[in-house]
Amino acid sequence: MTDRLLDAVSARVRAAVDRIAAAHAPGDDVAIIAHGGVISVYACCLLGCSFNQLWRLRVDNASLTIVRPPRLVSLNETGHLPAALAPGPLQRTSLAARPSTAP
Repeated sequence: MTDRLLDAVSARVRAAVDRIAAAHAPGDDVAIIAHGGVISVYACCLLGCSFNQLWRLRVDNASLTIVRPPRLVSLNETGHLPAALAPGPLQRTSLAARPSTAP
């Protein structure tokens, strides 16, 4: 992705988070469910780092990232996941290849 495109994504993400925050009382906990790329872009904004660093951030499926703007409290928390779904070095491919346990 180009910096220009990531700047546009960043602006949309920040505007959406601002709108969501405005719809809730100060101090309320609010869950926002998003794709890893969106979370990474927002994390870069909070950290003040270049989008060139975006690809160094790991955001696993079903992970939890906690923010209290302007602070990033935690990124990619996965302790709540059962062991069978816990991320490993090959999580994306291993989850896709794992046989279904459904009857």
